[in-house]
Amino acid sequence: MKVWTFVEGPPDRLALEALFDSCGWSKKLRSAGHGIHVIDLGNKTKLLRTIGTRAARYLAANTKDLAIGLPDLYPFREYDNTEYQHHDVSELGLLQARMVERSLRDTFRIKDDSAVQNRFLGAAFRHDLEVLLLAAEQHLSSYLSATSNLGQWRKMVEDQNDTDPPKRVIERVFRTKHPRRIAYQDTHHAPAVLRRVSTLGELIFLPSGQVRCPIFKTVIDWIAARTGVDPYAP
Repeated sequence: MKVWTFVEGPPDRLALEALFDSCGWSKKLRSAGHGIHVIDLGNKTKLLRTIGTRAARYLAANTKDLAIGLPDLYPFREYDNTEYQHHDVSELGLLQARMVERSLRDTFRIKDDSAVQNRFLGAAFRHDLEVLLLAAEQHLSSYLSATSNLGQWRKMVEDQNDTDPPKRVIERVFRTKHPRRIAYQDTHHAPAVLRRVSTLGELIFLPSGQVRCPIFKTVIDWIAARTGVDPYAP
């Protein structure tokens, strides 16, 4: 079984590959005879235009494979009054599932919608990939060799203010806390930070056990349920 994960662009792909490798998730899946592959489709618009065909192709080719759509939720206003209109994670997920189902039916002549219901997950980053960097605060601080607090943001990292999303927070952290006050570069810095994460549990759960990024946890748990591989075991 292969898990095909579609993201917007190279920063998302590189970051997730680094995270899944560093925490051992990729290795665990391989040991169980599975594989996880992250594919970037260029940007959000290109993902929305092509996720139907791209995901359906893999689902049609192998009846055991899984597919996940994982674009950023923001921005979304530019899609108002188009076929891609959405305003929250739920709507974005249903939009992706609808396009995959349509492609399976019209292009691959598969009318059984169980392929979408059971083997495709329409998900999203809320707000963007950098939500994972906020969750990895300890490793972010270590990477920056920060000697003071990085700043204030919500510990429930997916609940950041819409007007100050995670990427803007991270950009500000790099401008103010990096030793050389450099600009944040998502293709370089995001994977560099996430490569320091040793377990998915430390990223997803607060020390109290409370879930700090439940939407991302849903993606990990969905894969775990279908592969039988525990993502949180040592």
